Parts: sequence; C-alpha cells; structure tokens
Amino acid sequence: KLCEVRRRQRLKTVTAFARQYIYAKHCQLSNQPSFASTAFLSDSVYKDRLGDWRMGSELCLLTVSAEGRVTTETLLRQPDGIIRDPCVSFDGSRIAFSMRASQHTDDYHLYVMRWPDKGVKQVTFGPGTADVEPCWLPDGDMVFSSTRGDISVPCWSSDVTNMYRCDGEGRYLRRLGFDQAHTLCPQFLHDGRILYTRWEYNDRVSGKV
Repeated sequence: KLCEVRRRQRLKTVTAFARQYIYAKHCQLSNQPSFASTAFLSDSVYKDRLGDWRMGSELCLLTVSAEGRVTTETLLRQPDGIIRDPCVSFDGSRIAFSMRASQHTDDYHLYVMRWPDKGVKQVTFGPGTADVEPCWLPDGDMVFSSTRGDISVPCWSSDVTNMYRCDGEGRYLRRLGFDQAHTLCPQFLHDGRILYTRWEYNDRVSGKV
C-alpha cells in the first residue's frame, strides 16, 4: 500500500506536463544488431529472416489523473503486424504512426488517426519501402525516415533511410537528405530546427585506388 501511495505521489508531478500520452506497445523490434527501421522488408535481402520479428502490437492512450491514478485504453490493435513511432500533431487533432499490417505481405507505411473519432487513414504507399518515424511540423506537414532512396549501406546490406517531407495527407513528398547511410529519428525543436540521428560513417569510405 505504501508503494501505491508513493507511486501516486510521483505521478502527480507528471500531470503538470500532460495528463494523456500516446504510445505503441510491441515486442522488441529485432534480435539483430541492425537498424530495426529498415531490416526485414518484404523485398529486402533480410526477407528470409522475418522470423526474427514478433508480430502483434497496439496503439494505446495512457491517462494520469490529478490524483496520480493511471488508466490505459487501446486505440488500435494490430495482431498480425507492428505499430510504431506515434506522434501527435500540434493541434492535437491527429496521431501519425508507422504500421505494417502483416509479416510477409506488407511493409511500413505512414498512417494518421483522427482524434477523437479514431478514424484511421493510410497516407504513404509503396511495396518494399519502409516509411517510419513520422514527426509533425507546426504547419501540418510531416518529416519522416524512409528507404525510398533504394540504396544499401556500403559495408552491409541493410536498407538505408534518409529523411523526407510530405503534407498531412502524404502528398507533395520530397527528399530532404542524400546520405549514403542512415538518417533517423527526426524531432522538431521549439526554435524551428529539426534534430535527427545521422550515422557518422558517412563520407568516410576508404579504399585502395
């Protein structure tokens, strides 16, 4: 009982920031020492190792009351695929996320859920392409990571992600970077910049001439 009281007291401080949180629930995305965003696509060189993935996931809403009590609600259930990378729009009316609907016949695409009616719409398409990690911008566009460049890293065969931009309906898609290795995890900062992760082995390929 003392642990419950302590937990409620600690969670009260969370409500000063926000009372509701969107998250994805799934198993570990990969058992391999690789970028989980791009491995195991339907036409990837890793496609024969799809068994390393465990299907089944949920998009969930967590609510913390002013008293520090927690409740959860499943917004979308995907028993045969994977839901990942949820991001809430600045006006709170839409939730973007990446999802593959099946293990063998689908790849990651971007989806948008309207809030609060929970209607879901797929906004990006393309077999053998992984669109992941959507990040809303204040104007309603999204930045995301994608393998649409159709290249592999120089030292390995994993599919490379570069950053792309589209509007909230998946239209007007354009590429923002041309890196030979991964750029991942875009996040919008309050000063208007976009923070992201870049594989620093870029531009360091060496060899004998």
